[in-house]
This record gives sequence, structure tokens and C-alpha cells, in this order.
Amino acid sequence: MARTLRVLALLAGLTFAPAAFAQNPVGHIAGVINDEKGAAVAGVFVTAHGSDQSQRMQTDADGQYRLHDLVAGRYVLTAALDGYTTVVRSGVMVKVGKTATLPLVMKVDVAGTAPSATSTAAAH
Repeated sequence: MARTLRVLALLAGLTFAPAAFAQNPVGHIAGVINDEKGAAVAGVFVTAHGSDQSQRMQTDADGQYRLHDLVAGRYVLTAALDGYTTVVRSGVMVKVGKTATLPLVMKVDVAGTAPSATSTAAAH
């Protein structure tokens, strides 16, 4: 009888363990940033602003970025680098356990006075 109870307790623990790990309410935003000619733009400061948190990082040599462990919800994503027009995407939705993929295109700011490019996100 005691052995049966131990086996049942073990099976119950294995059954509910995945649910305990799945309760981390975070997701990610990732993508690549290119210029108008399709070349990767390295060193872009990418910032995600949400109601509960903000996170900032720089793109790598391949123009890639990944903002990890963001609390699920809506974010405004900003990409900025001297010499380029700042790109702002609002309404980026982060879902639990998912990665919102958002590629961006930055335009060269020849005059140094170009306004930011703002739009609503269509993340996948």
C-alpha cells in the first residue's frame, strides 16, 4: 500500500511538473535590421518599452537582435543609430512562450534632421 502511494505521488509530480515550468509569463522580440539596400546594420540600439518593463540591447554584426524574457503584453520598439532615421513600432505584442519576429529597415539620415518613422507593428 505504501509503495502504491509513493508511485502515485511520483506520477502526480511528473504530471504537474510541466505546468509549473510553463507559468513563466514571458516571451521575446527578435529580428534583423537592414538598411534600404538590404545590408545588415550593426550597433543599432533596440529598446522595447512596455507597461511593466523596458529592455535595451544592440544589434550584432549581422544586424540581429533578440530581447529576452519580456513580460507578456504590448510594447513599443525603438531602433536608433546615429546617421539613420529612428524607427518606432508600436503595438508589438509579446505572448507567453512565443517570439515576436519583427524585421526592421532603417533609412540613412543624410541631412541629420529626418523625423522618426513610426508605424503599428505586424509581428509574427
